[in-house]
Amino acid sequence: MSAEAAQTAEAAETAQTDTGWAPVPVPAFAAPLPALDALRVRHSTYGIEIHARTAVRAGDPNLAGHFPGFPVFPGVFLVECLRQAVDAAFSRQEGRAALLRVVRSARFLAPALPGDELSLVAGATAEAPGRWRVAAEWRRRDGVVVARAVAMFDEVVPDE
Repeated sequence: MSAEAAQTAEAAETAQTDTGWAPVPVPAFAAPLPALDALRVRHSTYGIEIHARTAVRAGDPNLAGHFPGFPVFPGVFLVECLRQAVDAAFSRQEGRAALLRVVRSARFLAPALPGDELSLVAGATAEAPGRWRVAAEWRRRDGVVVARAVAMFDEVVPDE
């Protein structure tokens, strides 16, 4: 079997569902600061693959004062982007939510500036029942890696 055929067979075996790109409504807990513009989720036998996009807009309140005269997208907002993306991915499974428990590591490698569009790629793998390890990477449109992080999330059923 050729390498290409093997990759195609593996992709067909592991890709169970792909929800496609979709706009993301502002979650009630995040209003008025949505961290996502679009989200795509793919479930496989290995876990969940999450792709998200967000634009860095000059008028966003999260840039105010960070830093005067040279606005930079705050690193904590990249973590918020990850939190909202993982929660949105889990909420697509009826009756589920994801709760950020800990950020194990975060490396901020390049600035994200007004006008940049950021792409988030995150892989979630189950470490224990209801406990997920998420490895994430953000890139600018020019391909530069802005940040990398590893975080732990708990899968929960929200109170009604």
